[in-house]
Amino acid sequence: MNMQEIGALKTVAHEKFRTFPGQPVAGRDILSMEKITNTQRIGLAESSMLVKLASSFSGAIWIVNGDKSADARSMVELLMLSARPGDELEILAVGAESRLAVRNIFEMVSDGFGIKD
Repeated sequence: MNMQEIGALKTVAHEKFRTFPGQPVAGRDILSMEKITNTQRIGLAESSMLVKLASSFSGAIWIVNGDKSADARSMVELLMLSARPGDELEILAVGAESRLAVRNIFEMVSDGFGIKD
């Protein structure tokens, strides 16, 4: 998904779903979105965990870092995000399981991917 399409999804989320999260988009899809401050560098191990988790849900899931976006099922795209601690990430998902997917990814990221210093 390119940044213009991500922008369109964000616009829909902000304008239509601020008070009605999870409402149908185009009559069939569900859109969920959440922002989180990243706590870990997203390297190989973290990307692998994200891909595994994202692949367990139907629909499409993206992680956005500034002007870059990545399919959450693509390790290469996730690594290219260059996400570092303190970066504000957005998790976007479309599909019947979007809320569950966003919630689980949010929890994984907020937990620092389960990595203890």
